Amino acid sequence: TFPFANTYLTIYTTGTFFALMATGLNYFINCQGFPLVGMFTVLIGAGCNILSDPIFIFGFHMGISGAAIATVISQILSCIFAMTFLFGKKVPVKITFGQYNLKVIRKILSLGFSPFLILATDSLILIFMNTVLQKYGGASQGDMLITCATIAQSYLLLITSPMIGISGGTQAILSYNYGARCVNRVKDAERNILGVMLIFTTIMFLLSRFIPRYFVLLFTTDPQYIRFSVWVIRTYTLMIIPLSFQYVFVDGLTALECPKTGLALSVTRKSLFVISAAVLPSFFGAKAAFFAEPVADGISSVLSTIVFLLLINRHLDKRCRMDKKESL
Repeated sequence: TFPFANTYLTIYTTGTFFALMATGLNYFINCQGFPLVGMFTVLIGAGCNILSDPIFIFGFHMGISGAAIATVISQILSCIFAMTFLFGKKVPVKITFGQYNLKVIRKILSLGFSPFLILATDSLILIFMNTVLQKYGGASQGDMLITCATIAQSYLLLITSPMIGISGGTQAILSYNYGARCVNRVKDAERNILGVMLIFTTIMFLLSRFIPRYFVLLFTTDPQYIRFSVWVIRTYTLMIIPLSFQYVFVDGLTALECPKTGLALSVTRKSLFVISAAVLPSFFGAKAAFFAEPVADGISSVLSTIVFLLLINRHLDKRCRMDKKESL
């Protein structure tokens, strides 16, 4: 598998700049009241990738290289669309250059550092998990365990990506009302966001009990791989409903100017995952590593809920008092 991964990654990284720009600029589009345009930015890249993959892979007989090239092209198109819109006349705040404020830049970096570390550690966890599976699975089962884990992680993205969209997409609403000192609207927004998240995760939990086999069949027809991948998916999603609290409260705290607290809670979840993945297989075998996900999700969700409930009222009251002092 190494030559395929090496070829794909080498080509894929050439599109990193465009991928980062498209993702980053999309926040400026959404925050100015154009969520449909922001969604279209994503759909352009996804649609182009889906359509061009078979053309480059099969039509031009380029194999894995064609898949990577198709991805880079789709990222470029998304970036061009986002930049064209933000340089255009429809947005109230366009992209401009000059008059940079170091204080504002530092504040942006401090707020952005939290989600950056959260996403970066997600990648490190995948690397760590694969290493553990290879070590405890050995030559006989290591590759099979990693393959099934990859299939299950792909399925999990169908759940966690919308969760990120729900919680992250509402950060602008929370921040706006927090800045406007509309405390009740902040609380109402958090309740509504949590309600939507719980409905979504409950539906996905139920689907994970009944349909994972059909998803796995998209990747393999090997009976052993199918059985084990289905088991991994069901194990991974055991605590997906409580995870709603973790996503909503961590992103909510970041939006309400508490990025350090949000980061600490997120790092705690990742730490619990790493510890569980390292310890459980040594006692119960390689398969036990997959229980690291529900263990980390369950504990961190309870912890995040407790911290949020203890902090939120005091934090919002402090915000109101601070503004009153400034007005005086």
